[in-house]
Amino acid sequence: SEGGRARIAALVSAQVPGLTLEGLEGPLPGRLALGRITMADRQGVWLEVEGPRLAWDPLALLGRQAHVTLLAADRVALHRLPEAGPDPVPAEPPGPLIPELPQLPLGIRLDRLEVARIEIGPAIAGEAAALRLAGNARLDDAGLTAALDVNAIGAEDSIGLEAALRPGTGRLSARVTLR
Repeated sequence: SEGGRARIAALVSAQVPGLTLEGLEGPLPGRLALGRITMADRQGVWLEVEGPRLAWDPLALLGRQAHVTLLAADRVALHRLPEAGPDPVPAEPPGPLIPELPQLPLGIRLDRLEVARIEIGPAIAGEAAALRLAGNARLDDAGLTAALDVNAIGAEDSIGLEAALRPGTGRLSARVTLR
């Protein structure tokens, strides 16, 4: 119901300081859409996500897999980085070059990741940038496999990444395409 969705949004926002969820829709739990998500700190909003959508298969959990068929957004705007907390976390010494994969009780499969427009503010990149993102990923006992395509909006620039990380081998294979 509309009241139930509003209550869920309010509960989630109350758990995360600075988080605001607007326009929660969809038949829960399989499909979820929001009108807008924002994250703010004392300086104001630093992250906006418009039109986020999530579609997943809850029944896949019976087979020990989190199967997300779609994770998408119309627009993600990262205006600046959030302000640091009161006690910065001390830097840890560098670990191994190839990270260890987490041991999860289930596999994760993301069929489609899409962001129609990503805006990165000049406070982060030195100048404003607009990008489009698409990809997919899978994390299971065999390791991590992912593909990602990032394209500059209004330009020919693009970068593609296909990567596979296999646990226990210390091997990462990757193919990067830059245009």
